[in-house]
Amino acid sequence: MDADYRTDPDDPEEGAARNYCRYLPLRVAGKSVKALIDSGNSFHTVISGQLAREMGVKSSDLDTRTRGGINTARPGAKLKVIGALKSKIHFTVGKSRQKFAFKPIVVEELSFPIIISGPFLKAHNWDFLVSRNCLRINGKDVPLSNRSEPGTASIFTTEEVTIPGRHIAFIKGVIPAVRRGHARQGIGVATGSLEFMGRSDLHPWRNAVVEVDKTGECKLGVINTRNYPLTVKAGWEYGDFEPCQGETDDGILLLGGDDQESKVCGVGPLTRKDKKDAFIQEALKVASQGPTEEDKQREVERIASFTTAQKKDWLISNFELRKSPFLKDRKDLDQAVDVLLEYWDLFSFDGSYGRTNLIKHRIDLKPGTQPVKMRYKPVSPTLEPELEKQLNKWLKEGVIEPANSPWSANIIAAKKKGGRIRWCIDWR
Repeated sequence: MDADYRTDPDDPEEGAARNYCRYLPLRVAGKSVKALIDSGNSFHTVISGQLAREMGVKSSDLDTRTRGGINTARPGAKLKVIGALKSKIHFTVGKSRQKFAFKPIVVEELSFPIIISGPFLKAHNWDFLVSRNCLRINGKDVPLSNRSEPGTASIFTTEEVTIPGRHIAFIKGVIPAVRRGHARQGIGVATGSLEFMGRSDLHPWRNAVVEVDKTGECKLGVINTRNYPLTVKAGWEYGDFEPCQGETDDGILLLGGDDQESKVCGVGPLTRKDKKDAFIQEALKVASQGPTEEDKQREVERIASFTTAQKKDWLISNFELRKSPFLKDRKDLDQAVDVLLEYWDLFSFDGSYGRTNLIKHRIDLKPGTQPVKMRYKPVSPTLEPELEKQLNKWLKEGVIEPANSPWSANIIAAKKKGGRIRWCIDWR
């Protein structure tokens, strides 16, 4: 149990709670992390999916027979088990060179990089000395830390926000550890997680300098590279916050680790090294692409669940009704929205065209005239893949069909303002 409030500052139990230490600084795979000592965890020692990915763990390294869910303290809530490592990995405690081997289970959306279980403590003869805030390992007392010391703290969103397509936005966030006095307020670095990216389909800012007030509140950046709106829910975990420990003479922020290794964070444009980062490459790649079929289907399902109020907001936003010079006041706007809302079922939300067989078309020729059949002109070889893609889409949507007709006109490529191709028929 972890509370966001204090009922009585003079209560000795609450005073002890502020100094209660259960985080063990250690190094694993060259990374400095804090492991949570959870003697009440009788399941297994676990690591987060994010830490596993940072360590380069692949799906082939996991025994997926252990997949399933882990019950948490919250009724009905479960954490997703990805699998167990097939081979042992090692970590060292503090500045010690002694290695400890373990085969952890990888759990998605875990709040801590590592949670050490009670069975692990017993198997290695580690004693958790609560009164002394330490672990006794091989006869030596190893001090534990709490969140008031340098380290990272989780950031959560505090509001539901819809970010329009192709937009950058700021959203409100909170760091409960700062609010509870377990982490420092002030300047620090916020790092959005891959879990948040996968959950929201947005790109969170990485290594961004933010300012956190005494209530733990801060502003977080997100980028929507899709062509349609995406929504962030309140209470989603955004990533981690690491307080600044000072700065150099030229204004570079210093972030201190438990093993005295310092990281330096500066602010500036993307360097050539930055552009080689896998995260940035993926963001740039996605930004250059249009929506996939999966994206479209997800959007259709999202819109299908809209309430009447949400439908009206969608119509106002997508038809840009507030910018219309013909809608003079709120009454005009409401009337326009009501007309569009009446025909809501006729709109396409996935790019499909729709068709009808209620009316059939026929061309009547004047006496003595013949159908026009133009000689076929091949398109440029560089445009053939784009044309094939468009033809397949038209066939799928039922816009065109194979035919043997006396009529024929050539197809031509017209370039749009954004550089994409619009395929047209030359009826001249």
